[in-house]
Amino acid sequence: MKKKILLFTSSIVLFAALTMSYEQGPAHYADSNYSGGPGSSATCAQAGCHTSTAGTTTIAIDVRKASDNSPVTAYQGDTTYIIKISGDNTNAN
Repeated sequence: MKKKILLFTSSIVLFAALTMSYEQGPAHYADSNYSGGPGSSATCAQAGCHTSTAGTTTIAIDVRKASDNSPVTAYQGDTTYIIKISGDNTNAN
């Protein structure tokens, strides 16, 4: 039982580490910390970190019945739904 708990916990930690990492993080900049917090080497208020244009973000949510793929306008109990969420940003930086 202890082995199963250890394996499960290790799997969760590994999954979290893989899904929360990002390509352009501190390691990309020679282990620099740009958070602006205590012990950090800089802030991200510097050239090349962010652009001045925010762009426009659009989000769409499409909910359909799984049985016949028809659009849903009101909730019905005991019904399976397909939910599709999509988004786009005109200047994703």
